Amino acid sequence: MKKFQLYVWLGIAFSAIVGFAQSNDNDVLLQALQDEMERSLTDLQLDEEPAPYFISYTVIDRNTTSIRASGGAKVAESSSRVRYLDVSVRVGDRVLDNTKYFAYGGSFGATNTLPLNDSYDELRRVIWQLTDQEYKSAISALSGKSSMLESQAEIVRPNDFNEEEAFIYESDEVVPSLDYQELHDLTLELSDVFTGNAELRENVTMGRVVTTERIYLDSDGNSHRVTANLCSIQSEASAQASDGRAVSDFSSTYAYDCADLPAKEILEQDHQVLIARVVELKDAETLDAYTGPAIFADQASAELIVQTIGRRVTAFPPGVNAYRGIQRQNNPFVERIGNRVFARFLGLINDPTLQEYEGVPLLGSYHVDIEGVPSRRTDLVIDGKLQTLLTTRNPIKGIDKSSGSNRRGQPMPGNLIVETSESMSQDELHDELLQLVDDEGYDYGLVIHRLANYSEMSLGNFFGGPGQGGGLMVTPTLQAYKVYPDGTEIAVLPMSFSSFVDKQLKDIVAVSADMHTYNISVGRGIGGGKSGIPLIGVVTPSLLLEEISLADTAGDKPKVPIVSHPLTESVSQ
Repeated sequence: MKKFQLYVWLGIAFSAIVGFAQSNDNDVLLQALQDEMERSLTDLQLDEEPAPYFISYTVIDRNTTSIRASGGAKVAESSSRVRYLDVSVRVGDRVLDNTKYFAYGGSFGATNTLPLNDSYDELRRVIWQLTDQEYKSAISALSGKSSMLESQAEIVRPNDFNEEEAFIYESDEVVPSLDYQELHDLTLELSDVFTGNAELRENVTMGRVVTTERIYLDSDGNSHRVTANLCSIQSEASAQASDGRAVSDFSSTYAYDCADLPAKEILEQDHQVLIARVVELKDAETLDAYTGPAIFADQASAELIVQTIGRRVTAFPPGVNAYRGIQRQNNPFVERIGNRVFARFLGLINDPTLQEYEGVPLLGSYHVDIEGVPSRRTDLVIDGKLQTLLTTRNPIKGIDKSSGSNRRGQPMPGNLIVETSESMSQDELHDELLQLVDDEGYDYGLVIHRLANYSEMSLGNFFGGPGQGGGLMVTPTLQAYKVYPDGTEIAVLPMSFSSFVDKQLKDIVAVSADMHTYNISVGRGIGGGKSGIPLIGVVTPSLLLEEISLADTAGDKPKVPIVSHPLTESVSQ
């Protein structure tokens, strides 16, 4: 049986390799991967230990070019290329294998760098070494996991790995050539916008292009090659508030091609707006605490969706800990499929196949996930009720198939779209907020336009943890206003969420008819998006929540400098 499966796999894999080779003049790497996998599937077995039933190879080849500037002056510049290999070996069978076992020396997958030149012999050596290393770790992990499960009370647990129809894909996209001098000059010009602002304490602008090629091959017959590009301009500025704390805000712009970035004049305007936001924060009012209704508008609505329900709709099976036994599933939504988790008039879709929304690119799109499963639309919530969850090839309770959502070794949304059957204009939503203020006897409500994004920020002084009672973590506010019944709006300093619990998603009062489209960064490093950068596209209306709880952001509040900013004197003249 094993030999028959091997011959079937070799036929599929050979077809994939031939297809790749036709579009790549140098297929040495692909040949080395295929040859070593074939040898491992036939010969890799230690004494009486089980042979591998599944092997996968993932190669990431990444080129990064970046320039960093401050106040119009270049402070750093770099260009790098890295190529690394991730090896996964599974022993046992799809019901019980070595994965999801946590112990010192347990199997988490082996990773190592590969030579940048296509030396067949050296590539084979590295692939062979990592495969051998991962196999030995895998048989040890399977033994420990089996022993642990035998000592535990018998439970019903999902299989460790599922079967998916083989999918072969090669990207037909052409990576645009980079005019680095143009990106270099644009970054310096945008950084120069900060020059002469004595109210700013620090500023940084970074232009970056990342080109990523991902090659994947496994013994189930899945294979793909994805090549993509991402160009970005990211800026941040900070000031010192009147109470001494550092306050900051950021601006990020992404495009697949640097030529598709907005015009320089538009980007300069965005940077002027960023400066105005930071200067406003400098003199904003301190609010010790707030409990009451709030509107999440603009970027804040997209961040809130990603940080709350966007986290809950992903599911990864519990593992087995060598010291604590079977771990519990820590996502309560696993047990809530079929129940209401969102407001009754709201729905939520994950659609990584969607390239844009009303002309705005959605950069969470991709064709195939890192396990070789094609991307697909998933209706997560309909009329407030949870329908399913985003999963990988590791089944969870009640869900046996992957949703094609493995982007970073775990499920992650691609593009989240909030749908609504009831909405109102922004003015009506504002009036609804003030009605809640009046009904509850509050003096004012809050409108939050921006939330912090830790993957984009380094200059601020923000603190915020999980809400009390095991709630969700929501990052602090950046741009928020007290709104009084007479129309007065007063900017407030950043505040942290005292708590945010799942029930608040069910109690959303109303949403706007206008939709906001943002691409939200969810971490630095290599992800499984189309570009290899971890972004989630979000389409959402403004959201009115009946009650949130905030507290003044804690943290260091150093004294203001003894001598004023050196620009102060020149500006006054």
